[in-house]
Amino acid sequence: MSRIATLAIACFPAALAAQPASPPAIAPSPYTADDSTARSATRSATSATPSSAATATTPPDSVRGFEPGRKFFDVRTSLGVEGTASIGVHGEFARSRSDFGTGTIGLGGGVDYYHYGARYAGLGEWSVSVLPISGYANYHFPIRNRRFDPYVGAGLGYEIVKVSAQTSDGSVDYGGTQGSSVFLVAHAGARYFLRPNLALQAETGFGVSPFSIGVVWKP
Repeated sequence: MSRIATLAIACFPAALAAQPASPPAIAPSPYTADDSTARSATRSATSATPSSAATATTPPDSVRGFEPGRKFFDVRTSLGVEGTASIGVHGEFARSRSDFGTGTIGLGGGVDYYHYGARYAGLGEWSVSVLPISGYANYHFPIRNRRFDPYVGAGLGYEIVKVSAQTSDGSVDYGGTQGSSVFLVAHAGARYFLRPNLALQAETGFGVSPFSIGVVWKP
């Protein structure tokens, strides 16, 4: 019996050595489930930020100025004969791109009116009324700033002139059409669009008037 016990004691260390080693202990994660959720949200926000910044751009200017297919109307006041001011209504249709460049061709026309005269004490008075009717074609230059619309144009017109004269004693009393004729039109001007459908205009030339200013409306 003592011999069996001696053998058992002798074999016990070898049996312990033959057993497989215990797996290494795994340290617990310092992050909780809530921490993992927060980290995922942070990564998503970080990755989305560059694309959001890339897509955020300044809204384009909605003003398109003088563009083909649109109509333009203006009311203007002009410098007339004898330093008088005239009033006029004009319209223009932006027809198409030009074959002479990247500008736009516009076809337009208008009617103006001015009146001047004089009165002499004890003698009488006289007056002249002029109604110029004109038609023209404009070339609108292409520029990067679409709010600014420079142009040049030429055409023909016909003016109706009415003259009246009357003396104080009634010996002369005249009224009728006189001096009506065809005239050439040539001008250069520019518009500046304050809004997509509203612009200011200035024009200089000969035919209808040496200088005019007005307000343009694009319906």
